[in-house]
Amino acid sequence: QMLSTLCERCDPESTPAVYRTFVYALVEADNATARDFAMRSLMGFLRRFEGVPVGILVELVLKKFQVSTGDPLTLIDLELFLVIVRHPRCTVRHAELLAQVLARSSVEDTDVGRAATVPLLAVLVRYEEDESIL
Repeated sequence: QMLSTLCERCDPESTPAVYRTFVYALVEADNATARDFAMRSLMGFLRRFEGVPVGILVELVLKKFQVSTGDPLTLIDLELFLVIVRHPRCTVRHAELLAQVLARSSVEDTDVGRAATVPLLAVLVRYEEDESIL
């Protein structure tokens, strides 16, 4: 709610700091219920505001999965990845990082492997002309 209000006001001083803090808190969240609520709120926020930079989100979320081998991807993580891939500020580099994790998950993870192919296909379709993705 606070992020939406700050974006609507076009507050260039507070919005980036609050967004960064929210993303860091989301990545470090231990409580699954709170994390799910925050993820759903973030997905709605990203769908609503096209100017939000997704780079910091991609880097921190993927770093968590690369560092922590005990935390597998969940369906809500895959939903977030799909929202990020469809976001106007998702760059080829961000998509490439997401594609690496999604491809690995689609092959290695029996629980969410098939679901991981949905955002992976979204990456391949959106960036089909870019050679770094293929």
